[in-house]
Amino acid sequence: FFLVFMDRKTRSPWVTVVVPCYNAERTLRACMESIVTQDYPNYEIIAVDDGSRDSTKTILESFSQVKIISQSNQGAAAARNGAFAQGKGEIFLLLDSDAKIFPGWIRAHVKRQAQGHRVLGGSVIPWNDTFWGLCDYYSTWYEYYPQKPFQENRWQISSTNVSIHRSVIQEAGVFDTRLTRTCEDAEYCNRLTKMGIRIAFDPYILMAHHARET
Repeated sequence: FFLVFMDRKTRSPWVTVVVPCYNAERTLRACMESIVTQDYPNYEIIAVDDGSRDSTKTILESFSQVKIISQSNQGAAAARNGAFAQGKGEIFLLLDSDAKIFPGWIRAHVKRQAQGHRVLGGSVIPWNDTFWGLCDYYSTWYEYYPQKPFQENRWQISSTNVSIHRSVIQEAGVFDTRLTRTCEDAEYCNRLTKMGIRIAFDPYILMAHHARET
């Protein structure tokens, strides 16, 4: 069974921030610093070290606020699922270890969730300014351009900068761990759509993502 934690004074739902990590030493510290400085009152951070061989775990251990789960290398889907199993949040917020969030990020997702949007994505902008990083950004510009209007019925969102209500996981299950490399988010969105669970998108909830460099 699932427990829902709510702060009695603020009535702010408890949030679990989920960060899967694999050999993430280059970007992880900035990522975690952007999370631990959020001003939301009721949240926990679960970072899943997916069999890293670099200093990922050492960096995570330097943040006392972070709960660390260690596992053999199984892929991001299994890492997120492990956090789902151990997290106590009513809402799960997902981001990648090569991404960083901005002030008010958690509050923005919680506000939209309170309006009934149980699966919600936001815009992803470039963290790095390399040529290929910008090419990667503009290749999905139409889908994630921040000036687009709020959408209540998307066909797909990325698995970074997304919030999922616990009730959705209860109904639809977790990520497909057979998809160890890619497309686990596309499969999950397709599954939700087939079940009639709507996927919303708020372009003004921003995150910076470290884009590809080649």
